[in-house]
Amino acid sequence: MNSKQSDRRRFLKSAALAGLAAGAGQSASAQGQTDASAPGAQPGTHAHGQPARLATPEGRAMTRTITHTTYYTPLADSVGIITPASLHFMQSHSRLPDIDPEKYSFIIHGLVERPLAFTMDDLKRLPSVSMIRFLECLGNTGPRRHVKGEGKNATPVTVQYTHGIMSCNEWGGVPLSVLLKEVGVKKEASWLVAEGADGSKYTYCIPLTKAMDDC
Repeated sequence: MNSKQSDRRRFLKSAALAGLAAGAGQSASAQGQTDASAPGAQPGTHAHGQPARLATPEGRAMTRTITHTTYYTPLADSVGIITPASLHFMQSHSRLPDIDPEKYSFIIHGLVERPLAFTMDDLKRLPSVSMIRFLECLGNTGPRRHVKGEGKNATPVTVQYTHGIMSCNEWGGVPLSVLLKEVGVKKEASWLVAEGADGSKYTYCIPLTKAMDDC
């Protein structure tokens, strides 16, 4: 009698475990999950990775004019404060730069004691820091970005268009203040002009005190 009860208990226990395994498989299937042990579930060959197959589609909106092209960060779909590199806003005036790290140089000249051109190897040998900073285009949130069309045809646009020329990332590199100390800024200098590598050589002025403080 005891032997029969023991066999019956073992049978019921095995059946219960089998039922749990089947239930787990059905639950994963019901939730739209693919069995990771199934053929074809291996990682892809993308060197920089790719979104999950069922991830919510995201992307940068784009507008183009005669003078520049703009890609907007999808702020409404963002989670957290860090913007993925592939979704960072971009505004290019004229032609996009195609920079070769082997030929790159960062030139500082003007009211300095020692005008210098820093190569990428030079920069890698200098002390670097990592910090979280946001970048915002000066045209972000401008009135013309809040509606499309004119008069009765005017329609409001999404936050991606009104505020999307702003992104936040963790940046790493050599502080500009370190490079300015290397070239020896003269006492009469008060501003610096930063020039971009795009086709129009877009420039922007920065107070020297700001550049020496936290840039």
